Amino acid sequence: MIDFEKSKDYLICVDSDGSVFDTQEEKHRNCFAPRWIEVFDLNEHYQEAMMIWLKTNLYSKARGINRFIALEKCLKQIEEIGVEVKGLMGYENWILLSNELSDKALMEQIRKVENECLEKALIWSLRANRSFNMLVDEVKIFDNVKKALRFADKIADVVCVSEANMDTLEKEWGDNDIRKYVKAIYGQEAGIPDNTIEKLIAKGYDKDKVIMIGDSPNDLEAAKANGISFFPIVVGQEAESWAQYIYEASTKFLEGEYKGEYENNLIDIFEKVLE
Repeated sequence: MIDFEKSKDYLICVDSDGSVFDTQEEKHRNCFAPRWIEVFDLNEHYQEAMMIWLKTNLYSKARGINRFIALEKCLKQIEEIGVEVKGLMGYENWILLSNELSDKALMEQIRKVENECLEKALIWSLRANRSFNMLVDEVKIFDNVKKALRFADKIADVVCVSEANMDTLEKEWGDNDIRKYVKAIYGQEAGIPDNTIEKLIAKGYDKDKVIMIGDSPNDLEAAKANGISFFPIVVGQEAESWAQYIYEASTKFLEGEYKGEYENNLIDIFEKVLE
């Protein structure tokens, strides 16, 4: 981010998984959840573990949170049904105190302390990454995304701000020929989205000319924390959401008519879907 320079008056921050790419269901059902069950020896509780993971990460207001926080939430729930998770308290302390929740930061913590839960969390994350790479050829972009990004790139500095790891992000955006529409990509290694957006705004943007586009409450909170606008990609209505952004919301944003009743109505619809 040191090298990032403002080149346009407007800044558009865009989430990746579940917003640009139709990957949330696929990644959680076939990568995150199975590797969790495998690494944490939960096969005897397969159905309960799968249900806990999917409900937390796809169908609740925790959708889209950092993977390591998601893991913490699910491990706490699995303990509630009687499964012991050795070292969970040490893992919770790392989540609470770490300035960066990434594979790299977790590796550094493991070098400092011996903790079974930390070690399993790293193995789980790395195996999930490997599983993602096998899915890249199958990753689908939601309808209307490319058109929206082409338009956005002409009038704003467009940046991907995501909780996914950088290797996966660069590969997905590159392989699908949309990397050219974003000025930069920032994943989990850059820190939480709130801080990433804050640092971007500090490059000289007027907050009234900055918007976050995303599919999760985490994206909404990042926008609120920085006093910028939020455009929701509604779960199950992704293509329609992008069409609405292209033909209606983007114009209101550029003309300074987005904030207020219009934005609030969109957020109400977005939040009801995840209740």
